Amino acid sequence: MPPTLAVLVSLVSTATPGAAVDFPKDVAPIFESRCVKCHGERKQKGDLRLDRRTAVLERDPELGAVVVPGKPEESELVRRVSLPPDDPDVMPAEGEPLTTAEIETIRAWIGEGAAWPEDPVSTSAAGGPAPAAELETLKPDVPLAFAPLDADRAAALERAVDAIRARGGSVTRVAENTEAIDVNLGVLGSAATDADLALLAGLEPRLVRLDLSRTGLTDEGVAAALGRFDEIRRLSVADTKAGDRALAAIAGLPRIEWLNLFGSAVTDAGLERLASAKHLRRLFLWKTAVTDAGVGRLTAAIPGISIERGGYAEAMARAAEEERALAKASEPSNALCPVSGKPVQPGFALKHGEKTIGFCCGTCLEKFKAQPDAFPAITD
Repeated sequence: MPPTLAVLVSLVSTATPGAAVDFPKDVAPIFESRCVKCHGERKQKGDLRLDRRTAVLERDPELGAVVVPGKPEESELVRRVSLPPDDPDVMPAEGEPLTTAEIETIRAWIGEGAAWPEDPVSTSAAGGPAPAAELETLKPDVPLAFAPLDADRAAALERAVDAIRARGGSVTRVAENTEAIDVNLGVLGSAATDADLALLAGLEPRLVRLDLSRTGLTDEGVAAALGRFDEIRRLSVADTKAGDRALAAIAGLPRIEWLNLFGSAVTDAGLERLASAKHLRRLFLWKTAVTDAGVGRLTAAIPGISIERGGYAEAMARAAEEERALAKASEPSNALCPVSGKPVQPGFALKHGEKTIGFCCGTCLEKFKAQPDAFPAITD
């Protein structure tokens, strides 16, 4: 493999359907153009690098598997890039979502075993060693300072970390220079229940980010468990049964800044309870039962809050459906070329009256255009 992903190719490419996926040619360009800005040599959000084989395929199991060779359905990378564009957990977090072809290339690559050449020595884009001064220090989104833990609390925190990882959840530090902790129980899916929230006990002084999305947690379970976690800044209960009771507890979190309620059971009544969360700055409400009036009242109660209600993904879906319909309408109505009698080939078609007529080659197409009346069987 050449020194960096950047020198492999200059344009994004995707695998040819039916051909084995070649990592340098098909996958590396996608990672380079869409992923390594946040998950590369200079920055590793979520303790993840996608520019090195060892960082992906030999990742510390305690950090959670991003790619499971041969099992795309169990690979977190596939799940993240396949999320709706309005989902805050979608990757890439910035810019347009990956195309269907790019996602299928990654999925096929993993399904074929995730073959990846050995890593080279780390270099800069210019070809030499990367100067330490050029490397961007990884920092949390907000400065975090904590009081030291006594021996008992430190031991309780370690026990909680071990228990969550043993259950299959993910526990990582928010960044290299902080003790702040990020927990993801969403990786367990619906297998995670209210009982699993007990595993968080001991993390109270350091738990800053918590992902409970897509779990089997209930409104009552979330409401009962979260009140004591005063350090939480970022929380997701997307695609769960969490609702208005949970919001009453969440509103009491003194440092909550970012909240994802996508696809949850919240209503305007819950938003009224959330009005007391004055630190809240970003809220996601796509696919909920909240109304314009409820959103308006919350916006008035928390000046400066940014509320995302979606619509982008739905517009994308409509556009895709229209594109499919247009493509279908453009499909030839005939299977055999009216000039040669051979099977029609893609790229050789024209509209004639209400029909789209296909041809085997450009020569036959031009012959038809010159004298369409000579082919009454196809033009009638």
